Amino acid sequence: MARAVILLADALGLETVAEGVESPEQAAVLRELGYTLGQGYHLAQPMTAEGVSRLLARRLHDRVPAAAVRLVEGVVVGGEATPRQ
Repeated sequence: MARAVILLADALGLETVAEGVESPEQAAVLRELGYTLGQGYHLAQPMTAEGVSRLLARRLHDRVPAAAVRLVEGVVVGGEATPRQ
């Protein structure tokens, strides 16, 4: 299913966000399939309201959805993780 979604999005010129990325293995498979954006506990833990406000302020002119982070070689680029309480 994930492969079909990425193929359809590519054909339509759309970006996709892989949601629910919970492990490095999932992130690796999704990168191999062509996903470049993802969200989930593996990529960034839940944020406080203040953390979300800071993130949105920094990304005001950025095209990356604030709730997503780039899947780049297993490294979270952007986002400010806070420990789950």
